[in-house]
Amino acid sequence: MQRAGMILVGLALLQAIALMIFGRDNSYLLASFGICMLGGGILLAFDGMKKLASGKVRIQPLSAIKMAPVPFVIMAGAGFLLRFAFPDSDRSPTQIVATAFFFAVFMSLYLTAYRKPA
Repeated sequence: MQRAGMILVGLALLQAIALMIFGRDNSYLLASFGICMLGGGILLAFDGMKKLASGKVRIQPLSAIKMAPVPFVIMAGAGFLLRFAFPDSDRSPTQIVATAFFFAVFMSLYLTAYRKPA
């Protein structure tokens, strides 16, 4: 399931590159991109949940909480730097902080997860 999800996400990224080259007016390519990205994301999410449920992967939430401030500061700093570099951006400071928060939580959980020894 993980391999199929990665293939679909990779195909979607190739389609995104094609969309940037050929323009966004190609509705078939845009629809195919959406389907591939959504399908690949769902397959990868189900594979992750299956590994968590079966005990193959364990999450260390306390270690994740200790590590979360680092990616939060990096993402928030990058977001505010881009906001000041491109002042006509429609992203509010609240949206930048919320995005950085969710990214930091998920990234720290991902980095502190470990595989159970066989």
